[in-house]
Amino acid sequence: MSRFSMFGAGAIASAAILTAAVFAQGGQEPTAEPTPVTPGVMRMESSLGSFMLQGEGRIEMEFRGTVLLNDFEGAPPVFEGNVRKEYEGHGRTVWFGSGKAIIEGKWRHLQWFGGDLKATWNGIGMARLFGEYDPQSGKAGTVVVDDEPELPWMSVGTTTYVPKEFHPAWKEILKQRERERSGEAAPPTQPGEAGAQPAQPETPGHEGHGH
Repeated sequence: MSRFSMFGAGAIASAAILTAAVFAQGGQEPTAEPTPVTPGVMRMESSLGSFMLQGEGRIEMEFRGTVLLNDFEGAPPVFEGNVRKEYEGHGRTVWFGSGKAIIEGKWRHLQWFGGDLKATWNGIGMARLFGEYDPQSGKAGTVVVDDEPELPWMSVGTTTYVPKEFHPAWKEILKQRERERSGEAAPPTQPGEAGAQPAQPETPGHEGHGH
């Protein structure tokens, strides 16, 4: 696999927010650098569904249906089988058919909808997955990230990240797993944590009602 940037979409966004905050406070150059992210592996299968991927890396997929690539930078995508290009313009390219594809680079959105999907993504980013229940298999599909357990491809939508450490709540996930292994109860939520607001005492108002 060829080399590509070690900074995922989330790291880039965080760096942009940091830069804006520093300049707003006095116009000084930021001193902190985004933490490099090591690429991971996401494996996806779905008999009928769709995905939208944001990020970078290399994707190899077998599919039928439609593939849309938006704001792409990289080597020309390679398609095999009965696949034809249906549109190109305004930063978007659309293919339709049944076959195989290899896409390597960076993209704003990589979307697919159709069926018979088997895909492997080596890279960094986020995936939004939607599926339709298949009565033959008893599920809509599956997704596996790195060495994590297999997750169902939900019809109501699934959001997942690659590598696993790219998940915004990864540190909390690890803490929760450690508590489960040790049998420790989860700590109680304190006022002000996780969006909780401290209770405000009622002030007696007119006719005994609080304001």
